[in-house]
This record gives sequence, C-alpha cells and structure tokens, in this order.
Amino acid sequence: MYAVQLAKLIGYKVAATCSPHSFDLVKGLGADLVVDYHNPSEAVKQIKEASNGKVVGSLECIGGKENTQLAVDTFGEAGGKLTVLLGVPEGLERADKIKSNSILLYVVGGYVRSPKSLDVLKEDKEYC
Repeated sequence: MYAVQLAKLIGYKVAATCSPHSFDLVKGLGADLVVDYHNPSEAVKQIKEASNGKVVGSLECIGGKENTQLAVDTFGEAGGKLTVLLGVPEGLERADKIKSNSILLYVVGGYVRSPKSLDVLKEDKEYC
C-alpha cells in the first residue's frame, strides 16, 4: 500500500491490482486505476487501455509466476523495468523485454535470507 502512496507522491500514474473488496481502500491511497487480479487477461486489458499501452515500470508485491506474468503483460511493446519482492520466477513470457530485479530480504530463524542469495551487508545482518 505504501508503494501506491510513494508513486503518487513522485508524480506517477498508478494502476493497481487487488480484490474487489479492496478497491475503495486502494483508490483512497491514490491509485488512478484499480482492477481485479482474479481475471488476469481482463486486468491486463484494462491497464493497457488506461495507459495507452505505455506501462514502463511495475512493482510486483505478491509473488508467484501468475502474478508476475500479469505485471509483465501490462508493459508496452518496448518493455520496461519490473521490480519484484520475492524473486523473478523462471519461464516468464516476454522476459526478454523487461529488466527485472528483486529487493526483499527477510529473516527466518534469526538468519537473513534473500530470494536469490544476494550478498547481505554486515550491518543488515546485525540489524536483523
């Protein structure tokens, strides 16, 4: 939810996917367009129509191949940059058209882990 607010704060137009029961909440946070992710092809269609096919950046917060593919499919023909929290799944269609990275570190049993075994800063380990 913070991502919607931060994106609006810096001037982006925001399209968000969520369940219909969360539409009002996400719109209230500033999203310009909110669509139901339960029907990925319809969600992609609505986002492409609203953006004139010009999506160039996306933040995928849930993870999994289906959700990440939905994000990729919203990009225009030129592709764009995809940031995911839990790592980029293998076998995405159109993966050659995007630059992707993952940003999440998490703690399990007192040990810092990352989705792709990224190097973890000593300070981050000490903080966790």
